[in-house]
Amino acid sequence: MNKKFLIKTIIISILTLNFTQAFAQSKQNKVKVELANVTSDNGKLLVSVYNSEKCFNKKDPCYTTIIIPTKDKTEIEVELPDGDYLFAICHDINNNGKLDEGMFGMPKEPVAMNNYNGKSIPKFSKLKVSISNDSVLPMELFSF
Repeated sequence: MNKKFLIKTIIISILTLNFTQAFAQSKQNKVKVELANVTSDNGKLLVSVYNSEKCFNKKDPCYTTIIIPTKDKTEIEVELPDGDYLFAICHDINNNGKLDEGMFGMPKEPVAMNNYNGKSIPKFSKLKVSISNDSVLPMELFSF
């Protein structure tokens, strides 16, 4: 076998393997959030996605976006790699770019978090959802 041919074959094999591994690691899942109970199309929806307890506690999302709400039901689509996530959404009705809070930090504007019932302190470990395929995630805005 020709030495040059052998070296080229080895290099191509290594490059192909690296490309295949990189492609497999970058698999993205389409997640459609179906947000119900949108009572107004005023303002904006502030969407934050967290991928760890640490990021959630520091309010440091791995993904954010701003969506114009549609009264009654709004769909939000994001692409995320496999992992555990917590979706937090605020309906910024007065359009000031933040969640307005009242006494004791209670939200004054409607909010939603996946798997959250509004009755306890939200914790990433209890609310997270595992994403490994394209998914539909139903959520509902509620007010305190």
